[in-house]
Amino acid sequence: MCICEGSNVYKMAHYQKFFEDADADGSGFLSESELIEALRKNGYSGDDDKIKVRTGELSLVYRVHRMLILWV
Repeated sequence: MCICEGSNVYKMAHYQKFFEDADADGSGFLSESELIEALRKNGYSGDDDKIKVRTGELSLVYRVHRMLILWV
């Protein structure tokens, strides 16, 4: 199994680390403030309102992602 940058395993590990680091309160989903802070730390300079529009969708994706990790 390749864990090279660009592989699916690498991308999933990077994605998981981003959300674990961003989930400051350990709740299993990201609040708007947690997401905005994490994106800012990673260089995002866009408008906060654009982030807020997607917050609910990303929280759902993260919860499903965590559920799949625990299931495997």
